[in-house]
Amino acid sequence: MLITTSTVITIEIEKSIVAKVNQLPEPQEEVCNSQLRVSRLNKRTVFLLLGEAILVFCAVVGAVYLRIGVQDAPHELIERHGYLKAAFARFFV
Repeated sequence: MLITTSTVITIEIEKSIVAKVNQLPEPQEEVCNSQLRVSRLNKRTVFLLLGEAILVFCAVVGAVYLRIGVQDAPHELIERHGYLKAAFARFFV
């Protein structure tokens, strides 16, 4: 077997790479898991949640006006706590 200078250089490079890889710290599992659980509660998400809540609330109030009529809707919404019920409906829809 003929050993040339390029073979010796290649072997030395491989040895240095293996030595550097062996010096790397082991990845910590907790760090990796915590990076995956990043909360994505940014402005866009908050805006979409609030927008949806407003739309559902308005839809329920509008449905009361359409179903009962303009005359009796304030009675249902104020005296029978319809606004509160519409607000709670947002969490179940």
